[in-house]
Amino acid sequence: MSPRGCHASVSMGGGAWCIVLRRATSNPPPAAACPREERGTLHPFSIGIASLWVSTCWSSRQSPPAAPLSPSNPTPAAATSLAAVPLPTTSHIPQPSTSHIAESKDKTKHDADGSCGSNYEGPSGGMEVEAARRLFARSRDLKFEYENLVSDGDANSYKAVLAMNNGNGPYQDTKVTKLECINHVQKRLGTRLRKLREQEKVDTITKTGSKIRRSLLGGRNKLTDTAIDKMQSFFGKHIRDNVGADYITMKKAVMSSFHHIFSTDEKPRHGLCEEGINSWCFFQKALAEGKNREEIKHKKSLVVNLDQEAQNKIRQVYDALTTKDILER
Repeated sequence: MSPRGCHASVSMGGGAWCIVLRRATSNPPPAAACPREERGTLHPFSIGIASLWVSTCWSSRQSPPAAPLSPSNPTPAAATSLAAVPLPTTSHIPQPSTSHIAESKDKTKHDADGSCGSNYEGPSGGMEVEAARRLFARSRDLKFEYENLVSDGDANSYKAVLAMNNGNGPYQDTKVTKLECINHVQKRLGTRLRKLREQEKVDTITKTGSKIRRSLLGGRNKLTDTAIDKMQSFFGKHIRDNVGADYITMKKAVMSSFHHIFSTDEKPRHGLCEEGINSWCFFQKALAEGKNREEIKHKKSLVVNLDQEAQNKIRQVYDALTTKDILER
């Protein structure tokens, strides 16, 4: 993703200000004028509560460099680590107002033409950690306390924040909570299902006598990429639709999609799916329209036909990603 793409992907409700750590000299898109109060310097309250979001993207599709960037080790691929803060003071802010701000001694300034130089040296994996650490370290000076940290599943940024002040955390008297990014959890499902499919292979003999390794879970009407994408989409949808709900409600909604995907004409499994005419589930929607259960047919192209043992292995992936600890975040 390019810096512009990463810039545009920060679609959080309310206003935002951000810090950008750059590991290369390529320029980001021009920065729009950013009001001082949206940079966190002149808030009308003594200590504000906000959340911090961190992510890293690359300005080209090339692989990240193996060695840290330096003048002697240039690379055409530029990494940008973005730490953005959604603000509670505005109800809506257009995308261009999430400005690119270069880290400097005067932390409230950014270049008028939007040009930022490199302000980080080290491995790409440390960029998000450093962005989070810098922002937490200076937050109280800027009248903020970050109550939440939104980052991906490896939690390195969160661990680094908790390790501040000799392990007492950034504020010592205020707990910082790690929130899961729904997109990251959703993608983790797809990643784990594809990994499971690759692991479950056996040696088979083809009609021509050749010996090959074939996936027990792959193949037509099985765990195809299309099926995984659909499962991943359902997974994210049900979490988003139930944000704020209790754990049992959210878990039930997420697991409804697991049973839905394995449902067949012979064995419908839509008991956990949302009921009513507006249901996302075609089966429940048809029932609400007055059709008999026997009349409702499953599209063969959408059926995932796997035996119970294989379904149990997939269920384990779902269970691992729907623990109380994860869903409550």
